[in-house]
Amino acid sequence: MSPRPNSSRGVIAVDKIGTKVLFLNPVTFETEVALDGFARTVHELLVLPEAGLAYVPIFGDGIHGRNPNPGHLLCIIDLEQRAHIGDIDLRPYIAPHTLRLGPDGLIYITCENSAVVAVIDRSTREVVDAIDSGSTNGHRLARMDVPISSAANAAPSATSVTGPNSGAIAITSKPNSSAVANSTAMP
Repeated sequence: MSPRPNSSRGVIAVDKIGTKVLFLNPVTFETEVALDGFARTVHELLVLPEAGLAYVPIFGDGIHGRNPNPGHLLCIIDLEQRAHIGDIDLRPYIAPHTLRLGPDGLIYITCENSAVVAVIDRSTREVVDAIDSGSTNGHRLARMDVPISSAANAAPSATSVTGPNSGAIAITSKPNSSAVANSTAMP
């Protein structure tokens, strides 16, 4: 079934170079709405259709591993209104990048320059926790719904990252899992 051109469904995209969030026609892919006025740089995108919201971090004006002016905001986009409706201030955590929705309904977001995964309560729009990632290169975040075993002596529910400067952080959804080198537990 192809999408209806006039439906509320569509495509949302982040234009990092133009510092914009774009709503595209799902049939023609033409830009229907361009949201601008964001600080540099809109970077990633978490879309939650059931909540009618999307979240876009402001990474800063640098690049991975070299971000002298890191951002600290997580922008909230209303999908129906197609509007920027607010921000979540992540300070003291900076350079937010990859974000994922956890099985507990919280948002988990890497904050590269702070070496943490910040945990955000969507209902209060506040940072409720920060998990040490062990690396200022923590750039990617993957949700591991099926726990995997890591190196020797690690608990079966633990996940691990390939190395302290891998640029990736693995998380697990199993409660009370043991954290091992450069892994982060997600309840």
